[in-house]
Amino acid sequence: MVLIRKYRDRKEINLKGKSYFADININWVKDEKYQDGVKYSMYLIDKITYKAVIGIDNHYPKSHHYHIKEKEISFEYESINDVLRLFRTLIEENT
Repeated sequence: MVLIRKYRDRKEINLKGKSYFADININWVKDEKYQDGVKYSMYLIDKITYKAVIGIDNHYPKSHHYHIKEKEISFEYESINDVLRLFRTLIEENT
């Protein structure tokens, strides 16, 4: 895997009286395993329990999918901006 560019952000956020970490990792890569040219993970983590509440990633050998309450749901990848919007939507709808 050839790393072309990397972005990482971790912020503490408060939603409805609870504290979380929003952890975003995006790697633009050149690799046959990542045909879209991007490998990413985005997680909302409960600050007290350190358990993931929401997760979105595309680790090999799986493709683009998100995790909510022990469910794993695949989705069609359009762009990394769409994935970021999906992450925000999932947070708003599930916290």
